[in-house]
Amino acid sequence: MNGGADLVIETPEGVAFRLPLAGPITRLVAGLVDLVIVVALAVMATTGFGLLGMVSADFAQGLGIVTTFGLQLVYPMGMEWLWRGQTLGKRMFGLRVVDAEGLRLQASQVVVRNLLRAVDLLPLFYGVGGLAMVLSRRAQRLGDLAAGTVVIRPRPVRRPVWHDEGPEAGARDVLAAHPALAAELRRRVGPDLGAVMVEALNRREEFDPEARIRVFADIRAELDRLVHLPEAVVR
Repeated sequence: MNGGADLVIETPEGVAFRLPLAGPITRLVAGLVDLVIVVALAVMATTGFGLLGMVSADFAQGLGIVTTFGLQLVYPMGMEWLWRGQTLGKRMFGLRVVDAEGLRLQASQVVVRNLLRAVDLLPLFYGVGGLAMVLSRRAQRLGDLAAGTVVIRPRPVRRPVWHDEGPEAGARDVLAAHPALAAELRRRVGPDLGAVMVEALNRREEFDPEARIRVFADIRAELDRLVHLPEAVVR
């Protein structure tokens, strides 16, 4: 599987949105960056434990081993959850972990995909995981298959194209009077949903009237589920 394939998310109305999948090579390089970061953190931690060696060398060594092992799990899990599917390595190369069905990424998915990383690393660096990505239709390693996740490399988000006249002319400024709501939406709306929203806005003229109403009704329902939208905003 190369990086040219797409994750296709189709709405009930038959409207398809495409998100480019990340290829194995890009993911491998991003993984190497994260590995270097984990090793650097582990070296700093074990160096700090050096003073404990004066009391008990075995205790200091054991604590260093536990810390190194813990960092290998805590770093990717914590970063992917806090940064919505990204680690430092993934962010550097513009990669992101998302739910394979286009839903919101769950903490359980982050845990599962990272716990199975130990299997994907066998027998050498990502031997099993790399083979799984090559054979998988959506470039998924075993951890992704078990967690129901994929890694995408989103295209740069285009700003929505607005008409100069008509009912949409003032849509850009609807949230200007609701800064708290705007901030909450930025916090709650994930990058995958945000990409779908922008794509829907840019392609709205391609939909027939009924499909357009249904698509934007679904988007409104999802936004209303995340943050209650006052009538003044959804006029």
